[in-house]
Amino acid sequence: MGNDELIRKRDAIKEICEDIEWLESQGCTEIPLAERKERDVDIIKNLPSVQPKRGHWMIEPTKEPEWCKCSECGYTNLIVEVFSLDGYHYCPNCGAKMER
Repeated sequence: MGNDELIRKRDAIKEICEDIEWLESQGCTEIPLAERKERDVDIIKNLPSVQPKRGHWMIEPTKEPEWCKCSECGYTNLIVEVFSLDGYHYCPNCGAKMER
């Protein structure tokens, strides 16, 4: 797996927790840190990578006040909030990274 591949955090957490539960069911309650690290790295390496979503905010000037919509999922928000200093760099609904 290359350094630039993406995985889902929830998948990694789920797999590591399932491994811990399996080890405990086998009577392994204490594992040396180096072995635990090696197991976790192997789990993460074997997870499928995901492609990042990329989108952009589409301005909808026909609505009053002005709204904008995510090009990926259609989530709408006030244009003022999206383009403020602390604006959304990711869609809060689908997680798409918003291109400028």
